Amino acid sequence: MTMGDALHVVVPYIKLARLHILAGPSLVWWPCAWALTLVAISTGMPTIILIKMLSLFFIGSFTLHSAECVWNDICDVDFDRKVERTKNRPLAAGQISLQAAGLFLLPQVCLCLGLLLLTSAETIYVGLFGLFFLDTLYPLMKRVTYWPQAWLGIAINWGIPVAGLAATDRPDWRMLGALLVGAWCWTLHYDTCYAFQDKKDDVDAGVKSTALLFGQWGRPFLLFFSVGFITSLWSATRLANMGMLGTFLSIGGAAFHLLWQLLTIDPENPMSCGSVFKSNGEQLGWIVWSGMLLDYQLKQFA
Repeated sequence: MTMGDALHVVVPYIKLARLHILAGPSLVWWPCAWALTLVAISTGMPTIILIKMLSLFFIGSFTLHSAECVWNDICDVDFDRKVERTKNRPLAAGQISLQAAGLFLLPQVCLCLGLLLLTSAETIYVGLFGLFFLDTLYPLMKRVTYWPQAWLGIAINWGIPVAGLAATDRPDWRMLGALLVGAWCWTLHYDTCYAFQDKKDDVDAGVKSTALLFGQWGRPFLLFFSVGFITSLWSATRLANMGMLGTFLSIGGAAFHLLWQLLTIDPENPMSCGSVFKSNGEQLGWIVWSGMLLDYQLKQFA
């Protein structure tokens, strides 16, 4: 088999798992990184332990996102064929069969399970709930409700309680709860931006979303969820006893970035919406985490 033949076989699977796009898997990873770092700040976790936990959840986040994308495309193959942006995805375009996609999904799920087994019993139970209930049912939500983003907000951020339990046997549930609410609001914000790209095609395909539900009120709702994210994130940092410098960097930086998003997004322009969506995983996640890491390092050297 030549290199060209090998690429012809492999590339569709890379695209199916979205391994060529970093914005998606990073949106699974950031809530885990935030949760682990806030736990480290509040408990004085040694640096080597934090690095090990971050590495474990980095691998898990990217594997889980890959599995979620494969499962989503299996469920939505008929919808994807009716939407301009997704009609050329490997399953929709017939480059990969449903059976082959299912076989490709299996080892990814097994790896997620294997990573869970490296944690505590409580963490395993919470992780299994997310994997086999929240993640499994998410693709079906867009068929029955205009709020599939609300379900996604729980599913994609379920790494927060999983990470909290994996990091310590007595997590601060008030802090993790505040962070989960904030991340839920953040997901409503960025995934509504994502859904703006497909509004016209989604109507014809019968797909429901908050983008269609909000209509002309899209920008005010984005503002509402952005404020919810910033407020909840601030509460989480207070409960973790973050210092003012790190808090200013995380909260202030995120607030300015979200303001830029709100001022520049054009809900009627798919390219604008796609660019704003990507900026959440590629930029905003780093901004929030940088303040947390700074505070952690300052406390380590204090």
